[in-house]
Amino acid sequence: MEAKKLFEGTIEIQRFEGKNAWTYIRLEGLKTSPENPFGWLRVKGKIDEISFERYHLMPFGNGELFFPLKAKLRKQLRKEKGDKVHFVCFIDDPFTDGDKDLNEFLQFDSEANLKWKNMNSTQQRHILHKLQTAKNQEEKASILGKCF
Repeated sequence: MEAKKLFEGTIEIQRFEGKNAWTYIRLEGLKTSPENPFGWLRVKGKIDEISFERYHLMPFGNGELFFPLKAKLRKQLRKEKGDKVHFVCFIDDPFTDGDKDLNEFLQFDSEANLKWKNMNSTQQRHILHKLQTAKNQEEKASILGKCF
């Protein structure tokens, strides 16, 4: 399953006022969801030609999201407040990206699919981790057999 694109555009880097203020990219029109803990949303993507993953978009008071631009990333980009960047982001979630073999297996086996849906997120993440670190297809098949 392909990750869902949330945002793409050329945006000006901004900075909050004051000492030790954050530098950020405001994602106008993109709002947080009440399901997201603290209003955060985990994303991956690119800023200009620099890739990132496992970053969190954070909400302003009005629920609109922004991307905190860490110093390390700013240095790689060689950009500061007022500069423009091309920003693209996608949802970064193992449930969205998933595992191709697991997705095929769950589509084929309705009983396993029901069992998967009844697992809590910790159990699902544990299985995904095992599948993603499997050395070969035989090991993946063994994991699927044991889990379902």
